[in-house]
Amino acid sequence: VAVSTEGMASFCAWLQARAMKSGRVKVEQMRRVASMRKKHATGTAPSTWAWELVGDRAHHEMATEQLEDSTNEDILGCYDVVILTEHMAWLPEWHPCSLQGLHSSCPKAVTWVRETLRYDDKARRFKSIAPLFTLMVAFENALELPFAAACTKDPVVQFMARQSSRPFASPKEEMKVHRRAECWVLVSTVDFAETCLQDETMSKKDDKGRVRYRPQEESYLRGTPADQMLAVFVKLTEKLRKRDCGKPVYMRCQRWGAAFPLCREETKARSESVVTERDGFWELVGENVFCIGDYVRPSSDARHVEAAVQSAHAVSKHLHDQK
Repeated sequence: VAVSTEGMASFCAWLQARAMKSGRVKVEQMRRVASMRKKHATGTAPSTWAWELVGDRAHHEMATEQLEDSTNEDILGCYDVVILTEHMAWLPEWHPCSLQGLHSSCPKAVTWVRETLRYDDKARRFKSIAPLFTLMVAFENALELPFAAACTKDPVVQFMARQSSRPFASPKEEMKVHRRAECWVLVSTVDFAETCLQDETMSKKDDKGRVRYRPQEESYLRGTPADQMLAVFVKLTEKLRKRDCGKPVYMRCQRWGAAFPLCREETKARSESVVTERDGFWELVGENVFCIGDYVRPSSDARHVEAAVQSAHAVSKHLHDQK
């Protein structure tokens, strides 16, 4: 069991440092895998190939136009096996998280995954992956509420927690924002997030009919969704607070267009099997490509971080046993 006292970013950094100590892991800093393609070794049989991974310096919140202008290409090497940990790699090529080369190399698998995760051409999102909005808000003084975290039945906010209430967290962390600030994190409902995404879509078509990704903008993140979530928090805690909220010293929303997987139906048998559903991961038949994560499991027990960890363990054991 691992407990991260400083958030998920520090936990990932700890895992990275631990893996690199083995000398068998290489981590590419400030790069992403932008595309993959089959590479045949010179003088070998046509059936002998590896996956060549190509990286760049872009990131997932860049507009389509910025991605198209990004010409820096880094060859990250050739690999026998590729493990995909992000379901958004299977989105169409206009999305910044789309893994270029998948469609040309494995077109039938792309169709299979999009059907399985219920890609909606109109909304341009996977309907089996739920969206959420979160709000980080800091108040100048402690509100002296009688709870540190709470679930609600409100249609806008489903959960709220004081930042310093995390296991082993220190109130001193909040001082980094403001000398006496008290920080709260609010999590929206899925229905509220869906409404927000209808009003402010994550993609749009330009005057030539091409789909363009819309990055999160500061004016939007500090605008309507944030104001609505804050108003609900103020109202729900009105009779419980010993102090008035006042004007927040900091407030910012985060849009999670694909926050967590929903329960979905078991995959129906296809006449041609291009993806094998194993216990905890997917395997692209004959491609040496594997998909792991909480999204590969259709049942409700996939809706937690442990499901993603179990998926990684499952594919690791499978590959080890195949050696």
